[in-house]
Amino acid sequence: MKAQNCDNVVIETGQAIIIIIAENNEGKQVIVQEDEIKWKVNSRKHNTGIHIKHLKLKEISNQLTALGYRAVFSVWRETEEEGVIYQFGNYPEYPNWEKHGETKGYA
Repeated sequence: MKAQNCDNVVIETGQAIIIIIAENNEGKQVIVQEDEIKWKVNSRKHNTGIHIKHLKLKEISNQLTALGYRAVFSVWRETEEEGVIYQFGNYPEYPNWEKHGETKGYA
């Protein structure tokens, strides 16, 4: 079964915890620091005035590659109630982001 292409899924920070994992140039999996990524900012999310950082998954993988990281890339987005894990590069024949799993959140 072919996985759904999630390249255009938007990852927003807001009330969520975002964890990005990639391989460094030594082949070790590392947590990518949030400030290494150049996020877009939306200051009118749901008319709250809160600054929400966001990017599409494809934009995240493009930046990680430009920074010298190697796939497999993982992005975890978790809130108190739910979480989603996305992966890129796990299957060479499928060069897109895919939903890898769900969590019950961190609460």
